Amino acid sequence: MKTNQPKKKLYNLPKNRGIHENLKLLRVITAVDCVKIDFGYFATDYFDKGGWIRISNNTFLRDTSTKNIYKLINAENIPIAPQVHNFNSTNEWKYFSLVFEPLPTTTNQFDLIEEEPGDKNSFNFKRIVLDNSTALELVN
Repeated sequence: MKTNQPKKKLYNLPKNRGIHENLKLLRVITAVDCVKIDFGYFATDYFDKGGWIRISNNTFLRDTSTKNIYKLINAENIPIAPQVHNFNSTNEWKYFSLVFEPLPTTTNQFDLIEEEPGDKNSFNFKRIVLDNSTALELVN
């Protein structure tokens, strides 16, 4: 028997306007209960040992058309401020995920905001595009 359960959708390397040089948005997974966003961060060569990273507990998603806000509910493999992850060298990568409240199924573009107005060190991404023509449907 078939059910009409909502499916998860995976968006690989979605178009966006991120300004952080060391942070790459890898994919977005939308589901009925959350939005999971996966990132890759490579340590900076500005510091001898690569510096550090963390995420603000106030990070949120904002639907670009409705301006509705969706809160961060979990951070995986990255500490929440004031804690930090210190790198040991400039050659390190850190993969991490942020999990947010679910977006409406009608959302096709949103912003990820760590802080406003933000600067080059903020983990801010503007106009993340959810292109359904390239999305993959995932089985739970």
